[in-house]
Amino acid sequence: MNNKKGLSTIVATVLIILITMAAVTVVWLAVMPLISKQTATSSSCFDAVTQISLVQGVTCIDGTTDINFVVKRGGGVISVDRIDLIAVSKDSSTKKISQGVSDLEQNTQKVYSMTAAEAGVIGDIVSVSIAPHVTGSKDMCDISSTVSVAKC
Repeated sequence: MNNKKGLSTIVATVLIILITMAAVTVVWLAVMPLISKQTATSSSCFDAVTQISLVQGVTCIDGTTDINFVVKRGGGVISVDRIDLIAVSKDSSTKKISQGVSDLEQNTQKVYSMTAAEAGVIGDIVSVSIAPHVTGSKDMCDISSTVSVAKC
């Protein structure tokens, strides 16, 4: 009779291990797709941030009508459909405008313009930053480049 008590302890231990393994499996199956998706987005954003930049010394305000900025793309394979241009004024207020850049090819740079109506008060802008958007992602990547703005 004493042997049956020992056997029930072993059965209870095995059941606890099986329940724990089942719980870990369920959590793994639920969490792994979320982690994989986030990792892929982060990797794409990292590639985009290292490949897209503003050219210093060329970004300027043309009178009071336009701000011209030159975006440079490196040679890496990235899929960026637009950038967010973030203009910062003297009083530290910001204005964000999206700009399509699907026509920006590898190892090239291109001049884009933003009107005064799009940027708010052009005369007060002291710096401009850009942040790329990876194609298919709704979120903006980190700021990849910031330059100061001068008169053209």
